[in-house]
Amino acid sequence: MDILGKINRKIKSLGIRNKIYNYSYNISAKILTYPLGVRFLSIRRHTITNERKISLAITHYNRSNLIAGALRNVLMDDRINDIIIYDDCSSIEEFSEMQAITKKMSNKISIYRGEKNLGPYHSKVTAISKCKNEWAIILDSDNALSRNYVDRLYQISTWNTNIIYCPSFAEPNFDFRQFANTELTLYKLKELILKNENIKLLRNLLNDGNYFINVQKYIECSKQNELNSVPAADVIVFNYSWLQQGYLLYVLDNLNYYHRIHSGSFQIGSWRNSRQIVDGIINSLANYEE
Repeated sequence: MDILGKINRKIKSLGIRNKIYNYSYNISAKILTYPLGVRFLSIRRHTITNERKISLAITHYNRSNLIAGALRNVLMDDRINDIIIYDDCSSIEEFSEMQAITKKMSNKISIYRGEKNLGPYHSKVTAISKCKNEWAIILDSDNALSRNYVDRLYQISTWNTNIIYCPSFAEPNFDFRQFANTELTLYKLKELILKNENIKLLRNLLNDGNYFINVQKYIECSKQNELNSVPAADVIVFNYSWLQQGYLLYVLDNLNYYHRIHSGSFQIGSWRNSRQIVDGIINSLANYEE
């Protein structure tokens, strides 16, 4: 009975700690993702010069209110000298609002608006194609890089063009650290799926995005779906094509970002489409034959 009591007390303690963490996270996220908070944090950001430069590619559709938060921790980082914001044909009002928000934030920001809505897959490819550096971070407009995200990338002496570097933690909700420092190939994913190695978490990882990629290799691989409509689950669709071409996904330890939950995070129609596509690819991976 005493052992059961200790276990119950431990569970209760973890639950309280988790609630406190989420509460403090939500408060700090609100403060530090408004334009003034983002600029204040960026002023205090100390960086070092480096010959290797990185672009940041952000896609946006009717989320002008989230754009400033996506720039958290990058505005005054000299290693990121090129920020692309691609508007996937939002309303003129949304586009104008986004322009107004970002206009005075940094002169390294370039803003584009598509003439028609391309959807998440093709809008990301378009944004990445406008990057001026060989390497880029893909970032969804409702997320933000951790303070140490870029530091972690520069701890790698040579970036491998055949690898997509994946985050190991989308704070505070999606923890992929059990896959950290793992090279994911078609065969490795089949092995994990057949072992039933936390399939739900694996689904989320493969459809997560917010990656560090080689621009040229990403664009070349995207051509496999150039003529296809990808209505949902764009990340796992791309990843499947990437892996089919013999390239790797690598879950990099301590590569974290902040995932912001908001009213537009879950839409029933797109969620159902996404689930169907993800399940189809997971099934294909489970039946993969070399």
